Amino acid sequence: MSAEEYKTKGNQAFSAKEYEKAIEFFSKAIDVDPSNHVLYSNRSASYSSLKQYDKALEDANKTVELKSDWAKGYSRKGAALHGLGKLKEARETYEEGLKVDPNNAQLKKALEEIERADTGSQFKIFGDDALVRIAMNPKLRSYLDQPDFVEKIKAIQADPNQLQLHMQDNRVKEALMFLLTGAMNFPQEPQEPKETEKPTVPEPKTRDIPEPEPEPTEKSEDDLKKEEAIKEKNLGNEAYKKREFEKALQHYDKAWELDSTNASILTNKAGELSFTFII
Repeated sequence: MSAEEYKTKGNQAFSAKEYEKAIEFFSKAIDVDPSNHVLYSNRSASYSSLKQYDKALEDANKTVELKSDWAKGYSRKGAALHGLGKLKEARETYEEGLKVDPNNAQLKKALEEIERADTGSQFKIFGDDALVRIAMNPKLRSYLDQPDFVEKIKAIQADPNQLQLHMQDNRVKEALMFLLTGAMNFPQEPQEPKETEKPTVPEPKTRDIPEPEPEPTEKSEDDLKKEEAIKEKNLGNEAYKKREFEKALQHYDKAWELDSTNASILTNKAGELSFTFII
């Protein structure tokens, strides 16, 4: 088969989201015609679809090397760098592509997405040093020996939207709480005390006497702080619904200052943050 025929089959597989099969066809096409920049570009897109960004970047670099005046090559390279979480390099790549094609809509849109992601980077919880910081925590360190946990952290680093997807994993939730607060230990969910069985003793018959009203008790300072924290959390939720993200963060931070034992505050904050820098 010719390179063009392999390429056609690769495109068909890609359209069907059969990315591994697409890679096979594009690779065969490259074997036939190794100087065709389009083939490397298409294979780069396939690798990116599988989140194999290292290989996607390698093919994108080859695309730019073969055809430095083709905007699509810079788009592929920027996407791979973005997937690897290298926002600065991705931005530089898109800017370089716009020098080649100043009116390229795809490059402009990609650059805008990078700018939004970079603006929210101050809120990025799982930064480039996340795994190093997790290794410093004696309780979390053992999770690094579990490949699925490491893969989830890397996925969140590459795409913050993945945080919401993996929040059901208690390991990720614990890592999130540590990275947000620096706390080495985590608040335990309150458990209902177990009731011990007592022998039933027949109560003496008495007249129906109304139960006395309990005397009001003064609330402790901790109770007052917890009530205030709940109010702040609710205000944060209301601000989030109105898409007032900065205001929501302020309320969540205030709630956490008042009550650092309420894990739901962190959960709300994490959810708000993950949507703040949608990319």
